[in-house]
Amino acid sequence: YGAMIGFAAATGCGHDEAAGLERQDVRRDGTVAVTRTKTSRPRVIQLATPGGRVELRRPVGAQGPVWGRRFRNVASNFAALVRRVAAAEAAAGREFRVFRFHDMRHAFAVRWLAAGGDIYELQHHLGHASVTTTEVYLRWVSHRERHHAEALQDRGWAEHSQNLDRERTGKSATVRTRLRAVG
Repeated sequence: YGAMIGFAAATGCGHDEAAGLERQDVRRDGTVAVTRTKTSRPRVIQLATPGGRVELRRPVGAQGPVWGRRFRNVASNFAALVRRVAAAEAAAGREFRVFRFHDMRHAFAVRWLAAGGDIYELQHHLGHASVTTTEVYLRWVSHRERHHAEALQDRGWAEHSQNLDRERTGKSATVRTRLRAVG
């Protein structure tokens, strides 16, 4: 169970996506095919990204779950685990902030953007249909990190992303415009 949680935290996968990984989904090129998604739109994600890195070797055997067994009710079981940890920490006099499994996905997205990662690549990685959904994470990126993203764009690093955005949506708004609108 811990390996699956670590994988989800390092990749931004949702609980059903992580729990549903099959052995054949793990590729030798450092990617994973995420086939069980909330939107039923499969995608391929990288295991090393600006948001995190995880080592995941292709398990022996061609069939079956990556984690050795299938996990069910992941969100509720994770919540129960977090509550037990919170109670133990409180009993020890230490502060612990309760969080949901999905909050690891949010933290991953913020780490990605804070590291200067491309918002359009993040959109694809998370499986968002629109970059507008992904832009919500810009609220948690510091002014310095926003400035860094603008500098990268000024040097032409975001040109590819802008072209992708225009192709996908027909819009020509830039990352710089979006960063300024948020902050």
